Amino acid sequence: MATVNRKKRRWLTGLSIFGILIIIVLLLIPPAAKYIFEKNSTAWVGRKATIEHFSINYLTSTFHIKDLRYYESDGQEVFLKFDTLDVDGEFWQLLRSRIVIENLYLSGLKINVVEQDTTFNFSDIIAHFSPDRSKREMDTVTAESGFLLEFSNLELANGSINYLDSVVNEETTIQDLNLFIPYLGWREEVDRASGLKFDFKNGGFIHLDADWERATKNLQASIHIDRLELVNFSGYLKKYVNLGSLDGLLNADLELRRPGIHMDSLGISGYLGIKNFHVTNDLGDTLGSLERLDFSINQVKPLQLDFLIDSLVIDKPYLNYVQYDSAHSSLSAFIKKGITRDSVESYDTTGSEPVRQKAEYHYQIDRFALKNGEITYADSSMEKPFDYRITELNIQSEAIDSELDRILINSGATLNGRGKLNAELNIDPKDPAELDLYYVITDFQLSDIDPYSDEYAGLPILYGNLYYKSETTIRDGLLNSKNELIIEGAEFGDQKAGITDLPIGLAMFFLKDKNGDITIDIPVKGDINDPEFSLRKFIYKSFSDLIGKIVASPFKILARTFQLDPKDIKDIKYDYLDAELTKKKKKQIEALLTLEQKKEDLGITLVYFNDVNKEKEAIATDMIGSKFNNRKRDYRKDKQAFAEYVRKKVKNDTMDVGQACLQLIDPAKADTLLKDLKNERFNSLREYLFSLTDSTRIELYVPDEDAQKNIGSKPVFEIKYSIRAEKKAKEDLEKLSEDDG
Repeated sequence: MATVNRKKRRWLTGLSIFGILIIIVLLLIPPAAKYIFEKNSTAWVGRKATIEHFSINYLTSTFHIKDLRYYESDGQEVFLKFDTLDVDGEFWQLLRSRIVIENLYLSGLKINVVEQDTTFNFSDIIAHFSPDRSKREMDTVTAESGFLLEFSNLELANGSINYLDSVVNEETTIQDLNLFIPYLGWREEVDRASGLKFDFKNGGFIHLDADWERATKNLQASIHIDRLELVNFSGYLKKYVNLGSLDGLLNADLELRRPGIHMDSLGISGYLGIKNFHVTNDLGDTLGSLERLDFSINQVKPLQLDFLIDSLVIDKPYLNYVQYDSAHSSLSAFIKKGITRDSVESYDTTGSEPVRQKAEYHYQIDRFALKNGEITYADSSMEKPFDYRITELNIQSEAIDSELDRILINSGATLNGRGKLNAELNIDPKDPAELDLYYVITDFQLSDIDPYSDEYAGLPILYGNLYYKSETTIRDGLLNSKNELIIEGAEFGDQKAGITDLPIGLAMFFLKDKNGDITIDIPVKGDINDPEFSLRKFIYKSFSDLIGKIVASPFKILARTFQLDPKDIKDIKYDYLDAELTKKKKKQIEALLTLEQKKEDLGITLVYFNDVNKEKEAIATDMIGSKFNNRKRDYRKDKQAFAEYVRKKVKNDTMDVGQACLQLIDPAKADTLLKDLKNERFNSLREYLFSLTDSTRIELYVPDEDAQKNIGSKPVFEIKYSIRAEKKAKEDLEKLSEDDG
């Protein structure tokens, strides 16, 4: 009996000692684990790490970590830290090849991210791990291990992320970061709704809720953004633009749904809005702003290219453009040099990917409106600064649908406080390049564009009202535009040299009708598919061609304006040896006097051209012909006999008849007769002019006899038109200034 008791005591003593050893081991595990972790953290993750406290509750299967810190590569500054990590698991499930975490609570997570050029302050941690330990390998290890993972009640509380971009020295802070995920694991019957919420230091917060059904693969998520300050994103933008300031509030309530496993079924609906948006460049110039943007989405399926929009309303948008000089503007100052598409994205064009077919898309906007917009334009690159404002800009369309045959968009605006613009755009939604554009501008003050007219054409614009109507169509790439301009009461200054050499002032003067109005029709046609096509160049060419035609043939415009025969006011023609002032020539003179009387400041000059050598030949031929003529012969009719007669007298069978006749007469007599013919033509014109009026300022002018235009010309007075009183516009302006004063 004593022996049995002794064995029993030894057995109990052994169990007690073993139990004490187990307890000692269990008590030593937390400090040992803490020591091992801190000693090997650099080897394991490439960074120094410390833990203030680590403990395990073996009865409840939980462990607790307090104040864990990962340091920067210098071992001094903190890269990542958290205050508390509590993990409640069912460790006995390891016996069933399961890793089960019932609760995971992480509090006070703080991460400092620093970007320098293209590297981050955690790049060395990534590089520390083997680059060939790919995700596929990790998944294979997990699968081969045979463990099933199951996590419940994953919670992150009071976290924050601080991001510093060293290039632009911009800091962004996300604070009050909270995340809750009820379940991640293999069981299908458990709800997988989760939530994420965080605040930005500068204002605003984002709240995300998501629900995923494992069995059906249905995904539903909601995103709520409240009063998010856009200044939070200025640091990212400064990489690409010279941003001065960015202000505005972003609000959104969006629902994302994906029924089933196919991403094509992903749909987005809800609302997105921006308030009090304002952006400037780094010079302080405002680039744009808007008071409010409301974007209501019925349903958008981006992967199916299906866009159904309830409404898009933009209230009080403002655009401002400033041209500093010929090469720099507020926009060019905003965009950083060297930023190109290739510097942002790279595309492989050497592969053998098949060419994608043009995607079929559908879009619908039930209501689109842009209200009370404003555009300002300032140009300081010229001698005269130019400032222009477009206000009360309104654009609206009640129905925009890609399934419609045509879409009608209406717009209107006030031009520099006085003019009015009304426009109507009709486009084919399936091919927006197929369009009809109609617009009318009324009460446009021509003097508003004086700086450009003076700079480029050398023509100051004193005053005048413009009416402009344009009808433009594009079909199959062919542009056809009809443009009508009516300028009322226009007055211009003296034209001087400008960048272009177009005589616009002279053309405008000729175009003025009896009421002082100017009507211009400018047709523009071209193929927009032509690589050389440029609308600006086409318009300029059409306009310059029109100006050239007007100046080259002003009699056509004047005849149309005053209902005259263009031939009557183009030139006064004579034959050689003819100096008679016929009824036709008198009618022409009367027409010129009508022009002079009805069109104030019109200068009219009759420029005399004549090939004197040819007329001398005609004089000599007539003198010799009078000797050849008799009852049976007339040198004008019997030309062959007369030629034989003349050549026989000069004893030269090949000489020109006219030249031969000159050798047979006295040259002095031919000169006298030539002079008499010229004087008679001039005197008869003058006498008839002054017989009709003694106040005419029509001039007769004889250019140099060596003028190219004399060669081969019969006697003719070409009628040239000009602006007679160049100072009148200045006088009118001075009078207008006095009246305004």
